[in-house]
Amino acid sequence: MTAIIGSYGNRVIEENAKKETKDQIDRAVKSFRDAAENETPEEVVRYVKQYVNTVINDQVVGVDLARGDKIPDKEAVLFLSTFKEHGNSIDIYIKKSFLEKEMFELDIPLLIEGIMATLVVFTLMVILLEQKRKVQLKHQSETAALSRALEEQHTLALLGRMTATLAHELKTPIATISNLVYALPAHIADPDFASRFVVLAKAELGRTQQLIDNLLSYGRDIVLSKEEWIELSEFTSAFAQKVGLGLDCRPVYVYGDQFYLGLLFENLFNNSMQAQAKKITIKTHIRKEVAEISYEDDGIGFPAKVELDELIQPFVTSHPRGAGLGLNLVQRILVAHGGGLSLQRRSRGARIKLWLPLTRVRNHDNNT
Repeated sequence: MTAIIGSYGNRVIEENAKKETKDQIDRAVKSFRDAAENETPEEVVRYVKQYVNTVINDQVVGVDLARGDKIPDKEAVLFLSTFKEHGNSIDIYIKKSFLEKEMFELDIPLLIEGIMATLVVFTLMVILLEQKRKVQLKHQSETAALSRALEEQHTLALLGRMTATLAHELKTPIATISNLVYALPAHIADPDFASRFVVLAKAELGRTQQLIDNLLSYGRDIVLSKEEWIELSEFTSAFAQKVGLGLDCRPVYVYGDQFYLGLLFENLFNNSMQAQAKKITIKTHIRKEVAEISYEDDGIGFPAKVELDELIQPFVTSHPRGAGLGLNLVQRILVAHGGGLSLQRRSRGARIKLWLPLTRVRNHDNNT
């Protein structure tokens, strides 16, 4: 490769040297004509011969065949060009000795040294690249192992929080029901006690059932298996009556899975009840790209010192009797329906904005 490049380079140098020599002679002739007056063709040719044989005689040889000049040895020169002037001419040959000075010779020992140096450098580069690749693979392996360890640690921490939450939340209703059961034989004939027993037992069992449902839903993927159009005002009124809250909801149709939408609103109404709310207002706004359902209550609202986004994380709650799964489950259900949610503070109460694709919400007047 080096030899080929060297040969090509020498040819380029030779052609450049020939061209430069021709240009040099042309410039000399132009200078002579500019300086002389009424020069004859013989004078111009004579000047060219004198110029090439004296001024640049180390480069070229001028031969005037008409005057009997002999052609130089072909081993020493190369034909360059013929200068003509109205029937008068002179042949110009470029000397090989001049070209050899301009060109470089291939030094075989130096070439071998260069090849060896190139091979050494190339080998070192291959070794370094291989070492770099091994380091990268090791780094990737260690990073993957660290990620797995962190994920396992996060899972264990989450499992610990889940277990602690479940134990804490189940302890209260079990203790309440247990106390009622122990007191029941002594008050079996008391109708007021029996009535309170039924109300409290239903409430605590309902709370336990809600916790179990949330945990079961949290632990599995949400798959929408049975979707249908649901009239929102009628659908949510049952949950409002269940927790004893007032409801203001205009008729609107939502397309989704009835089971999961029920779980969604059941969690929202339970949160409002725990926040000491008295009334729920649900408003629907059709935007350009999404349908927004605004859920508002008049309870104590979200705590000021807690970031709202944190309340959506699992096992994070602002209620003393909450497991911290409700809002996270609501978000997962909305995401499964192609939507999402955001939390907002109000001067009195809380606002949760639920958004769904336009294809899943339509006004009551547009229902067919």
